[in-house]
Amino acid sequence: MTTKEMILSTAFKLFAAGNFESVSMSQLEKLTGLSKGAFYHHFKSKEEIFIQAMDLFFFDQEMTDSEEIPSLDLESWIRYRCNAASRHAKFLKKQYGFDLKAFNVYGLMTTAARHYPDFYQKIKLQQESEVVVWEKKIRAAQSLGTLNLVTDPLLLARLFVVIADGAGVRSDVCGEQAKSESEAIEMCLEFMKMMNAQYAPENLVSDEKKEKEKEKEKEKEKEKEKEGPQMLSLF
Repeated sequence: MTTKEMILSTAFKLFAAGNFESVSMSQLEKLTGLSKGAFYHHFKSKEEIFIQAMDLFFFDQEMTDSEEIPSLDLESWIRYRCNAASRHAKFLKKQYGFDLKAFNVYGLMTTAARHYPDFYQKIKLQQESEVVVWEKKIRAAQSLGTLNLVTDPLLLARLFVVIADGAGVRSDVCGEQAKSESEAIEMCLEFMKMMNAQYAPENLVSDEKKEKEKEKEKEKEKEKEKEGPQMLSLF
């Protein structure tokens, strides 16, 4: 770990466990064991430290940039994506000794809204990149015949992103990471099965057949009109 990473790691633990305002530069100097001059050689302000710490530890770059992703089919990608939070947590614990269960994720995001000008824009860009990956996986599955062609790939991609993000939110709020991720995977896979069943050839009514049925209904209406009003016999 470089000196810069050591500073950012120490700072991130403090930011995540408490709040931005309670962390001081003198506190960071003391915890890192660096002199004031050595410390300011790397960072000029607490805001700069916070932004770089969030970039390094908060965002999971492997979620869309991993070399493993291109080889994954849709089902494997669903499992990979829905397990992103636990995988990221394991990486941070192994690499930097972080315990994300002790972190105030929502507190970090609230702080970022005040001290990280481009934070939400960066989240938006990350989500857009993720939607692109989802859409590619969905189109590939449609080409292979494992997912029906009726489904709009972009719409389904956005739906899956919401499901996966929802698992992460529930995990943060309830502390049930494994359960939340497992249920998100099950939900995505079950939705695929439902879509395939609903739009299976044997369950679909072709447009041509629909038009023929409409024409038949019209013919019936015309026949009724020709017959005129029906007189009721009283005897």
